[in-house]
Amino acid sequence: MEELERRREEGGWGYEEIEKRERQRQKEERWERIMGSNYNRWYKIVKGEEIPGYLKKGWGESRWKKVARFRLGNEVKEGRYWEGEEKKRCRLCGMEKESWEHIWEECRRWKAGGGSWQGAVSWVLGQEGEGEGWMRELEEERSRWCKEGGEDGVMV
Repeated sequence: MEELERRREEGGWGYEEIEKRERQRQKEERWERIMGSNYNRWYKIVKGEEIPGYLKKGWGESRWKKVARFRLGNEVKEGRYWEGEEKKRCRLCGMEKESWEHIWEECRRWKAGGGSWQGAVSWVLGQEGEGEGWMRELEEERSRWCKEGGEDGVMV
């Protein structure tokens, strides 16, 4: 506090400078947490510097919530490091751990864009929400499987 007062008197740090430094420090801490996360390894790839474009589009709350859930990893069970392997099984086939790779390579056979799913990660989970239609299809497919196969969504 003494140094702050001294700098203020000398015309050094003003409130604006302190606030700017604090925001920069918080931004750096946030990126460190994202990069070190065990929960969602894809988010560090698709996270941008600014507010995501899909939040600026004027979509209804349900649409942008869906995109946010997928981008943050809440729609795949792979990141649930606190749960046992049995609870991480895919809701579509029940065979393997539910991860983006498994869904794209095995359960849904990536078709969009004519390329591989690796090239489309930023399209599906990207800033602008372009993959929202694909997300909706996946949710509908999970819902159909759940109705046909039981409460945990796995076909019997």
